[in-house]
Amino acid sequence: MNPKQIGIYGEELACIYLNRIGFSIYSRNFRTKFGEIDIVAVDVSGILVIIEVKTLRSIYGSIFLPEDNFTTQKHRHVNRMAEYFIAKHPDLIFDIGWRIDLIAIEIMEDKKIKLRHYKNI
Repeated sequence: MNPKQIGIYGEELACIYLNRIGFSIYSRNFRTKFGEIDIVAVDVSGILVIIEVKTLRSIYGSIFLPEDNFTTQKHRHVNRMAEYFIAKHPDLIFDIGWRIDLIAIEIMEDKKIKLRHYKNI
């Protein structure tokens, strides 16, 4: 798989996981003037969640994780896109608010998947 295919596959896995834990997917690959939001969802408590997905093919023994690609600069960028989305869709916020989550996915050499969900990063 090339890097784009790995990213698409990771987003698919993230959506499957989110549905299993009760999230409702509102939008995927939502484009803003600042870039693209991977997933917009609502969690079981009704909170709007902007989700960034980082996927990486991993080699056993590697010290590099998908989370390492979520830099401070990337966090600011995702926050800006989230604020833009919310300004366009204030009806989705209610009184509960919103948050940004990170889903990190490792695709191991033996095809096993490791998924980590970081809430309210």
